[in-house]
Amino acid sequence: MTDQVTTTTAQNENTFLEGQSKEAIIITNNLMTLNRVIGRDISNLHDNDTIPMNSIIDKYEAHMMANDLMLDNEMKATDTSASSIADLSMADFPKAMRAPLLASRELLGSKPVKEAVKPADCQARKIQKVSLNLFAMENCDILEINNPQYTSVYAKEIFENLKAEENKYQPKFGYFAEIQNETNERMRAILVDWLVEIHLKFKLLPETLYLTVNLLDRYLEKVPITKQKLQLVGIASLMIASKYQEIYPPELRDFVQISDKAYTRDEILEMEGNMLRTLQFNLTVPTSLTFLERFSRLANLDKKSLFFSQYIIELALCDYMMLKYSPSVIAWGAVQLTGKVFRNKVPSDIVTKHAKQDENSVKLCCQELLLVLKGSEKSSLRASKKKFSGVQYMEAAKTQIDFL
Repeated sequence: MTDQVTTTTAQNENTFLEGQSKEAIIITNNLMTLNRVIGRDISNLHDNDTIPMNSIIDKYEAHMMANDLMLDNEMKATDTSASSIADLSMADFPKAMRAPLLASRELLGSKPVKEAVKPADCQARKIQKVSLNLFAMENCDILEINNPQYTSVYAKEIFENLKAEENKYQPKFGYFAEIQNETNERMRAILVDWLVEIHLKFKLLPETLYLTVNLLDRYLEKVPITKQKLQLVGIASLMIASKYQEIYPPELRDFVQISDKAYTRDEILEMEGNMLRTLQFNLTVPTSLTFLERFSRLANLDKKSLFFSQYIIELALCDYMMLKYSPSVIAWGAVQLTGKVFRNKVPSDIVTKHAKQDENSVKLCCQELLLVLKGSEKSSLRASKKKFSGVQYMEAAKTQIDFL
C-alpha cells in the first residue's frame, strides 16, 4: 500500500462533502455504505480538494492496475489519467468491491470499462447488486439507509413485486350478488366495524386488521355463508391473521370470549381449517396499508398526515364498494386526498413514476374516498372514527373537511 490510511472523523467527512458535486457525494456515501455491508474500513476515501465523480472511479481503477498481484487477473488494463488526480487511499479496497465500482461506472455513463470484474463468489455478487441498487434509490430510502428495518437498498424491488402480486389476492367486487344468499354488504360492514373494535381491544398490529379483512372477503368470495356463521368467519379470519402477523397472538379462549361464547373452540378451529384449505394457505398478500407506507414516504407526509391517510383507508375497509379498486389505488387515493385536506402539494411524478397508476382510476377512487370520509360523520359504524379520534393518532379523525 503506497498511501497512508488515516482515520477520518465525521467532521472531516462533512468538510469534504461541502462543495462536492452531487455525483461525488453519491459515490462517496455509497462506498461508505458498501463498507458497512462487507465490514471493512475505507474511511479515508478522499482529501479536502474537490474531486469529480469520474476522478474517484478513475483513481480507484488506477490503484487496481498498480496492484496486479492482488487483482488475480480479474481485470485487464483500463485507460486512465490518474496521475493528475489528488491522492486517495483506495488501495485497501477488498476484491469484492471492485465489481460494484466498475459496474457503477457503466451505469452512470462515464468512461466505458473494457472488461468488468467477474465476482468470484456469492458475496461479491450480492455486493454488486447492492451497489447497483444504491444508484436507483429514492431520497426517502437514502435517509433510512442505516435502518435495517426499512431495507432501503431493496425497497424499490420489494415495492415492484408487491405491485405485481396485488391483483392475485384481490377479492372480486360483486361476489355478494354471485355467491352469498343470506348475507349482504351491510352485514359485512357491521362485521368489519366490530373487527376494528376487537383489533383495538387486543392492541394488535395495524397489518393484522388489513389481512383479516382480506381473508374475510376472499373466503366469502368462494363459500356461501349463513347469517349465523358470518361472525364466526370474521373471528377465524382475525385469529389466522393474528397468528401470521403477531409475535404474541391472542389465545383461542380469547376468541371464544369476544364472541360472548356464541361459538365453541371446536367451531372456531374447524372454521380456521376450512378457511386455510379454501385459501390454499396463501396469507402473504399486499394490502392498502402496505402501499400507503411506501407512498407516504415518497410523498414525504408528516405524522398527522400519515395518520389521516390511515384513517381514510381504514374507513375504506368497511365500504364494500371500495373493492372495485386495487389496494395500491386506494393507498395512492388516500395520499392524494390527504394532500388536499392539509393543503400540501404531493409531487405529481409519484403517480406515474412510482405508483404507476391510471390517473382516471385514482381520480375516481379519490372521489369515492371523499364520499366515504364525509359519510363517516353520520354513519352508525363508529369504530374507526373513535379509534382515530384518540391522542395517539393525533386526533386525525377530527380533521375538518368541509371545504372539499
